[in-house]
Formats: sequence, C-alpha cells, structure tokens
Amino acid sequence: GAVVGWRAPLARASQSKPLGERVFDSLYDNTLANSKRITSFTQSGSLPVYVGVTLLMVAGAPIVGVAHGQYATIAKCHQWFVA
Repeated sequence: GAVVGWRAPLARASQSKPLGERVFDSLYDNTLANSKRITSFTQSGSLPVYVGVTLLMVAGAPIVGVAHGQYATIAKCHQWFVA
C-alpha cells in the first residue's frame, strides 16, 4: 500500500493536461499576475499617483468621445461636466 501511495501522485503529475486547460490556466495566471502588478502601481498609497490617474481619466474622456464621433470637437464636450 505504501508503494502505491508513493507512486500515485507521480503518475498523475506526469500526465499532461489537455490543451484547453493549459491555455485557460496560463491566461488565468497571467491575468492575476498583471492585476497584481497594476494594482501595486495604481494603489501605491501615493496621493500624486491617485490624482494623476484621476486627471488622466477626466482628460481622456472627451478625447475618447471625439475619437468615437460623439462630438465634432472637444469644445462641445463641456456638457459632460455641466450639471
């Protein structure tokens, strides 16, 4: 019984996973690694970083609207910020 218990994990480890499972595992692991890296940068506890990210988003919103054809010019985007 002890030999079977010792060899069973080795036999299971040597079998290859199906391609789909390997791809999913790789994508999942990379997504987690990237999310940790991005979170550690954007949530570093630094107020200047928080303010910079916020300003980048506020400045980028009208540009995205113009790029997608919602507005003819950035000057017409003022309605986003006026109540």
